[in-house]
Amino acid sequence: MIDLHCHILPGVDDGAVDLPESFAMARATLADGSTAVVATSHLGESLFDTSAELIRTAHAELVVALRREGIPLTVHPGAENYLGEIDAAAFARDAVGLGEANVAVLFDFSMRQPPSHVGEAIDAIVAGGRTPILAHPERITLALLQQRLVVRVNTIDAAGRRRVSAPSRCARSRSASPRTGATGRPERALCGRR
Repeated sequence: MIDLHCHILPGVDDGAVDLPESFAMARATLADGSTAVVATSHLGESLFDTSAELIRTAHAELVVALRREGIPLTVHPGAENYLGEIDAAAFARDAVGLGEANVAVLFDFSMRQPPSHVGEAIDAIVAGGRTPILAHPERITLALLQQRLVVRVNTIDAAGRRRVSAPSRCARSRSASPRTGATGRPERALCGRR
């Protein structure tokens, strides 16, 4: 099982506070039956002083630390990209993808004041050849429905091909919490593993 939305990087955002907490999260994840996670720290949200470079560095350091500690959890790179008032095309272009395969973009936005261009951002991500995944579908509000934001469930098959199961534009994270994730070969393909 692979957790596609995990705030395991130490000291980066509102996830693990330090390395011992990252180790505890990794051990708990393994005990729950997952063998891998995608480290999806917040990116682009004003509450957190993060950058793609900081996330890449923290990811690389955590991978080394887990190996040194003898914890056999695979941690893939990624981010929970925040869609603010940035141009939709620029957001899609600059969004950090999930895993080494980079075929999907996990994103979130303010549910209190949803940007008016959520649909455009989804279209731009798709036009760039990647699958958009809404990080917190449980937060969808009437305001979003009024934008006619239709949500579909996309899966990625073992060969990395997108399979659409309903008529809309955005995959939903199957996880309502950062500690649970989707299972199986399709998710491994997202992370660049077969």
